[in-house]
Amino acid sequence: MEKESQIIQNDFLGTYEVSLDSKNRFSFPAEYRTVLADKNLIISKGMDGCLYVFTEERYNAFYQMQLSARPGIEKRATRKLKRMLTSSAVRKMIDNQGRLLLPNNLMQMAEIDRELVVVGAGDRIELWNKSRWKEEEESFDDLDDLIEEM
Repeated sequence: MEKESQIIQNDFLGTYEVSLDSKNRFSFPAEYRTVLADKNLIISKGMDGCLYVFTEERYNAFYQMQLSARPGIEKRATRKLKRMLTSSAVRKMIDNQGRLLLPNNLMQMAEIDRELVVVGAGDRIELWNKSRWKEEEESFDDLDDLIEEM
């Protein structure tokens, strides 16, 4: 049970609207800062038009899970996914004020301007363009349908 409670304690939850400062930094919500302090973070292109932010440990677990090796020749889709997950990835740390600097190329990928939405997505944090996030939220129409589809 200890391991299970540890996972829940370190999962990222909630949705927060934040603004970038003139140096393209934003402040994480306070409850995230305690988990992220003094850790290497990996920021990479995510799915659905957002950016993913992982602790390095969780990035490695996510990467391994997505690319679990199967015997034989590496498939084209696996090669492409590896490239997507690694070519855009950067390693950063939050500063003493709990701020993270976003690289310009990643901001452009996710069309992030001055306002962004920080979304807790369990094992990772997602960074969204504010209007894209509103569209994503609107697609949540029916929880029953989503669960049934899964």
